[in-house]
Amino acid sequence: MERVKFYSNNDLSLYFYMDRMKNVMENIQSINHPNFLDILEFYNIKKFLKNGIYPKGFPEGKIKKYKVA
Repeated sequence: MERVKFYSNNDLSLYFYMDRMKNVMENIQSINHPNFLDILEFYNIKKFLKNGIYPKGFPEGKIKKYKVA
């Protein structure tokens, strides 16, 4: 399984992760017992959001919620 990884704002792989990022953000509540890799992926997704990079069409309310979490 490929995990979301944030390197920098200028990284060319940013948009490669958009589908995975959207999927994780939509299903975050269904993960009852996150493991270490899940937590690292959540951290990297949060770095994307803090830098203003997120899936197109994703609700602003959810983006704000995940930025704060």
